[in-house]
Amino acid sequence: MNEQPLYVNAHQFNCIRKRKLRRDFLDSITRPKSVNGSGYLHESRHRHAMNRLRAPSGRFLTKEEAKEVRMKERKG
Repeated sequence: MNEQPLYVNAHQFNCIRKRKLRRDFLDSITRPKSVNGSGYLHESRHRHAMNRLRAPSGRFLTKEEAKEVRMKERKG
């Protein structure tokens, strides 16, 4: 993508720069870092999600849908 630079006046530029610095600072404070570097915070929640059944689209199945799938698996 060939983007042309966007020209703004000095006051706008200073406001944009200050806002970006402030946003970066707040993000560094408020966004918790994952402890194990895996992209998720809670191991127990991750394990629970990994054990849940999913539809082919990737969404989690409801309790009733999961029950139906398990019944079909038992019947063979």
